Amino acid sequence: MSVLRNILAHKRAELGQRAAQVSLAQIRRRALAAAAPRGFAKALSGPGLAVIAELKRASPSAGRIADLDPSAVAANYQLAGAAALSVLTDEKFFAGSDEDLIRARAACRLPVLRKDFVIDPWQVHEARALGADAVLVIMAAIEDPEPLLGVAGELGMDALVEVHDQSELDRALAAGATLIGINNRDLQTFRTDLATTERLAPQIGGQAVLVAESGVKDKYDLARLAAAGADAVLIGETLARHSGDVDRMRALIKAPSPRVKICGISNPADAAAASAAGADFIGAILARSRRQVSPQRAREIFAAAPNAKSVAVMVAADAAEMAGALDQTGADYVQVHDLGKPPPRELAERVIPTFRVGSGGLEPDLGAIDAALVHVDSPAGGGSGKAWDWTQAPRLVGRRNYLLSGGLDPENVAATVIRLRPWGVDVSSGVETEGRKDRRKIAAFVERAKRAAELS
Repeated sequence: MSVLRNILAHKRAELGQRAAQVSLAQIRRRALAAAAPRGFAKALSGPGLAVIAELKRASPSAGRIADLDPSAVAANYQLAGAAALSVLTDEKFFAGSDEDLIRARAACRLPVLRKDFVIDPWQVHEARALGADAVLVIMAAIEDPEPLLGVAGELGMDALVEVHDQSELDRALAAGATLIGINNRDLQTFRTDLATTERLAPQIGGQAVLVAESGVKDKYDLARLAAAGADAVLIGETLARHSGDVDRMRALIKAPSPRVKICGISNPADAAAASAAGADFIGAILARSRRQVSPQRAREIFAAAPNAKSVAVMVAADAAEMAGALDQTGADYVQVHDLGKPPPRELAERVIPTFRVGSGGLEPDLGAIDAALVHVDSPAGGGSGKAWDWTQAPRLVGRRNYLLSGGLDPENVAATVIRLRPWGVDVSSGVETEGRKDRRKIAAFVERAKRAAELS
């Protein structure tokens, strides 16, 4: 018997016992008498990627995860920046309880999802009677979701309708679901794969608020799911293991302020202006282009922006040329387009390789060059100002920090930062007017990029 079928068999027996003790009429009266719902779906609808933090003690796949105090954990999740809570109430398989939900909701102001295996309208009434603001409806567990959705609506609750494949998604949309969770975990095997969200999200097309569930381990997974189109993510095990460390949880939940690189600087005055605006990196181009400067001029440019990291930009440079550029310009880093092979070990930490997005992925092959920080650019190359499908970036770079560039400007950078959560953004022509750096545009770009992180 699969894990899901085993759980559902137990849940049917449990439901029979509970319903025998409390009639539908009785549980409905309790539901109607409960405090007003807090608005679960509404909490997920703001700008940026909302996080539903889950109170989770154990699971069939992970075993025992953590011993949790529901009140303390809920309060910490709220402090860390979660938009909503999910509380597992199944006792046999997840070591949860109804009391966990009651205590968690009382300890914070966040809306709470009762996460259980709901197969009957009686359970929806019970969830509301316990104080839940939303209920989970798993399409793999039921034939017809409409009775459950109807009762939830009557009680003022939201229903998070969970799907795992195209067939379940089609059924959910046909039933009128407006809050859909794509579970990256296969409930038959309990394995996770974020590609499930990437595959199904385009089919929703704005018809519902999209929640990506399961498999989130770090900021790279969050960025990947946001790029796929998720409005929110549900994080269980990863947060539960660190539920006592508010700072660590906040670092995952809240998007960090992106680093900003202003590239193609050709004079010290523009460098000073970019630094004063808050740019983290200043780039000067040594390669042949209309923005090219000499190594000596680059040194003067970098000296005018002592508070920013300096980057000398090159094309197809070998190890000797990279070392020479670092020495002659005094740069902190060299950024190299068309890097033919990995830099030598002594230079590796100071080299930022550039990768263009081609039809088959990144060019050159990312796997051949080990770098903690990479620069991802449009197929047209550096300084072209041509936009591309930036949502490809998180999936292509994997667990690497990256500087995103290609078509960014003050008008689109905020939305891009909110959507993708990149480590940094890089701009050149997007902050120019008639081919020259525009200091107003530089200031606007930096300010909007930094402020956007507060909303994501």
